[in-house]
Amino acid sequence: MTLSFDNPPSLLRHDDGQRQLILRLARVDDAEAVVEAAQESLAALREFMPWPHFPQTVEVQRKRLAGLEEGHGTGGDIVFHLFEEEGGPFVGCIGLHRRALNPRAFEVGYWVRTSAAGRGIATLAARCAVVLGLEYFACQRIQCVYNEANAASGRVVKNVGFAEEGRLRLFEDQPTDEMRSNGYKAQPMAVMNALFSEDRERLDWYPGVRSALTVLDRNGSVAMPVETLGRSSVDRKV
Repeated sequence: MTLSFDNPPSLLRHDDGQRQLILRLARVDDAEAVVEAAQESLAALREFMPWPHFPQTVEVQRKRLAGLEEGHGTGGDIVFHLFEEEGGPFVGCIGLHRRALNPRAFEVGYWVRTSAAGRGIATLAARCAVVLGLEYFACQRIQCVYNEANAASGRVVKNVGFAEEGRLRLFEDQPTDEMRSNGYKAQPMAVMNALFSEDRERLDWYPGVRSALTVLDRNGSVAMPVETLGRSSVDRKV
């Protein structure tokens, strides 16, 4: 059976001999680590994300993560927690979200804790997600939207090689006055970007990340790319 949103991988391991990055499905028992990282990064997160403006407790995160775990394997969003080595500390998160109308598409979202910022973690995680989508999910489209005021997120989009498609006014819910006073900086305009299967040939990073990436299914076995399995094995939906 091929990987898909109904059959997501349990883990992605990037190891090119120089650096590692582990993308592991989010779990309820990550709640304390997520809260600790969010508290550390609260000032940065509040600039462009609504959720840090609400109380971040272990109980709140356990409830959220339980919902994510339930959704993994039932077509819900896929969320991976990021680690720079096996058994290492939680450094961030990347989500594959079903926000596109195309059933063979998803949207990438990410955040990295403040103490791990500037090391290219979000860029590498997004590149791994692109390889997963194109090679293992047979995606037709992978999109990424960032707020025009979020320069750091824009750099990630550029480093991955997403192409800008347009600017969307009021794509996101607008903040309250209280959120503004607590540091929210997002502007009304969001930037839509996308990648497609044919873009693989122009991305100079793609062959290296693809060869360095090991993808494990829910049983812990190494999963095979769609082209290895044969296109006829691909399910109708991602």
